[in-house]
Amino acid sequence: MDFKNDTITENLALLINKIYSKKISRNYVDDPQKINAKFGLDQGVNHEIIQACYWALQDTELAISEFFEFGLQGPTRINGNFGEKYLRLFGLLNAVNIQKGCAIQLYEIFKIPNKKMVKSKFSELEIIKLRNKIGSHNLDYKLDGIKDYFRISRPTIESGSNEIHVLCKDKLTKYDIRVLLKEFKHELNSELLHVCGSTVNKLFAEDSKDRKELINDVELINERMKGNIVWNFLDGDEGVIKFV
Repeated sequence: MDFKNDTITENLALLINKIYSKKISRNYVDDPQKINAKFGLDQGVNHEIIQACYWALQDTELAISEFFEFGLQGPTRINGNFGEKYLRLFGLLNAVNIQKGCAIQLYEIFKIPNKKMVKSKFSELEIIKLRNKIGSHNLDYKLDGIKDYFRISRPTIESGSNEIHVLCKDKLTKYDIRVLLKEFKHELNSELLHVCGSTVNKLFAEDSKDRKELINDVELINERMKGNIVWNFLDGDEGVIKFV
């Protein structure tokens, strides 16, 4: 696991895949039903959905990292390329929504308590509301039970800044996408970390080597989330620099 160059979400995605791979490799059987039973999955749920969540998180993280580096304007900085800015905005919002869906799906897959509360918490995040207003239900978004419509102020897209303005009739709302995205990433990573910790405790024996290794990974990612630095040694060990 690369703690220096990967994002925290990428670390968590890799950990989900690591949990999956270790459980699969332990006394492997070539029988999907028996593999499903290893994870305690409900009938009709295939174990490969765990890997699907891993890939979805990895792929969407590429799009989100692209925004953090270049914003809506993109690396080319071509003046007047408004279409690219709209494409990057809609792509970013869709990537965020997919990551939210992965977290909720993992709660359901592993039967972790409080899925409804987590789902409700995500729905209250401003970037999820923004996605629904301009990237999904812009003509039929329900606000306090009443359908309303939203549109993006084009001049704010043209400016290439992180702030966009959204219009609803005569009301204008300002959104700093970078700030909202950071808020979302904090909540997402917190929930994914909880999923990983709970799943390791559920699936692996307390005294097993695999469990100790995976719990160590959980703890190291948690250190990154606290703002501490985690790095890899050439011999494979990891270290932590803590900022008090």
